[in-house]
Amino acid sequence: MQMAETVNGNGRVYPHGVLMKEIRNYAKLVKEKRALGELDHPDDSVINLRNASHLVTSCWMEGNKVMGKIQVLNTPSGKILQELV
Repeated sequence: MQMAETVNGNGRVYPHGVLMKEIRNYAKLVKEKRALGELDHPDDSVINLRNASHLVTSCWMEGNKVMGKIQVLNTPSGKILQELV
């Protein structure tokens, strides 16, 4: 889902400690079943519900990797994701 200490697609590098903190914060959204994602990377942190394709059901750190499980939604974007998988 994300890598610490590595340049990401936005040209940013997130230190391991920063991602650990954000994963702990994100866990609340995951627990409340509000951790939605879009098929394409959104321009900002606000998820457009029309583009929602999946729900993050769990996330954790393994070394510098942010790992997670998702549930693909039965939405138009989710159906595209289903076909891609």
